[in-house]
Amino acid sequence: MKKILAIFFVFTMVINTVLAKDINRDAMQQLGEIFTQAELNIENWEVLIKEKKHPSELHDMLYRLKKEFSFTKDEDELRVKYVFQDGQVETDFVEYYTVVIPKSTAQDFEIIATLQGKSWSEDLANAYAEWKETKRHKWFTNSAKLYACLTTDIDGIMSSDVFLGMLKNELDLVHISTQVDNVKKSKHKKMIYGYTPLWSHTVKMNDKPVNLQLVEMINASGQVKYTIGTPILINEY
Repeated sequence: MKKILAIFFVFTMVINTVLAKDINRDAMQQLGEIFTQAELNIENWEVLIKEKKHPSELHDMLYRLKKEFSFTKDEDELRVKYVFQDGQVETDFVEYYTVVIPKSTAQDFEIIATLQGKSWSEDLANAYAEWKETKRHKWFTNSAKLYACLTTDIDGIMSSDVFLGMLKNELDLVHISTQVDNVKKSKHKKMIYGYTPLWSHTVKMNDKPVNLQLVEMINASGQVKYTIGTPILINEY
């Protein structure tokens, strides 16, 4: 009986460890793994982590950032913006932090971490995971919102239908809707929206949760490219 209980305990610990590891992976890591396993090239990617913070935290936040990074400062009638970056350190991806401070003292300020890369690989995935462990929790709490964006070229590797089917199966996508661009000269062929239970950050669209936006584009040479954003694309694509 004791032996059975011991085996059950070890088995439970292993399952919990696997589940915890999966839960701790964010949208960028999960998409990167899906694309790597499918041997799809990620041309570029970007992750934004954003969080509003109380004005009482501002002095300490600026003090710590200024100790660690060089910075630029920009100001207008509504806000002060700092951009912090260490230009002396070579990394696998670009990393910088933006702090936006409203001039109204009653408003929260916002800190934004931006990470950008030109490719994705196992080594880069490990570097990104290390950044999350050492840097993300240094500047953000669990309330921070993550936005991920990546672009891929599937021409010559798989058809659009196979690609979209793969994403649907891998992410358990539901609430899928499609908008087709009928403008002849438009580079955007269609936009697809969906919801995956793998990611908690969502937006509402037609009273349904959405946390993935996919834009199918055709470049000047006729190649089909996809840009994927989670929960939606917040930059120009």
